[in-house]
Amino acid sequence: MLSGTAFSTGGYSAEYGQALSSILVLNTKQIPEEETFNIGLMSVGADLAGTKKWENGAISASTNYMNLAPYMELAPQNQDWNKAPESIGASLNLRQNTAFKGIFKLYGSADQSMLSLTQSVFGNETTARSAPMLKTPTDL
Repeated sequence: MLSGTAFSTGGYSAEYGQALSSILVLNTKQIPEEETFNIGLMSVGADLAGTKKWENGAISASTNYMNLAPYMELAPQNQDWNKAPESIGASLNLRQNTAFKGIFKLYGSADQSMLSLTQSVFGNETTARSAPMLKTPTDL
């Protein structure tokens, strides 16, 4: 996603807490040179990713899934899991050349994690359940 970063402070050195200004430059990747398709398989999940290119732009997408339940069946845990950790995620990246040698870039992602466990807190047994957590899309 990023091809380089640079951070510069202005005025005085930030080491002494007297920075008057600063700049953070994030260089994003340009339009890819070729189309790709990738499949990844793991013992606890899988992922897919691909890039489709056209004359003045490209779109890249990826998705992943992970479930630790099979692993937790094989390896004893010190936690009392009601639901083993499980997650799913996806991302989309659009890059399009515009007039006057400009480029429009859009990136979005979403992830959801689910788990539930029972823990003893100060001698009292309680059930702690996580609500599904959803990351909001991010634009660059």
